Amino acid sequence: TRVGDVKPELKVATYLCDSCSKDHYQKIDTLDFMPLQKCEKTMACTGQLELQIRSSKFVKFQEVVIQEVSEEVPIGSIPRTIKVH
Repeated sequence: TRVGDVKPELKVATYLCDSCSKDHYQKIDTLDFMPLQKCEKTMACTGQLELQIRSSKFVKFQEVVIQEVSEEVPIGSIPRTIKVH
């Protein structure tokens, strides 16, 4: 059994447009995501978005890996593992 460190996991990314100063929110459902780049609040705005760490939403995340006891594994087999988040 291995227990990882407690880390922050991003759930809602908050961005600020450098041109029109409007906020953008991006809900994150996976461990990896593609950050937003361009403002889409109005057709006329062509500003770039900057991630705002302080106003983004994070939750605590920890991964635990449980492995089958090696004595119970048949010879020539690999112990099975399961990851728990």
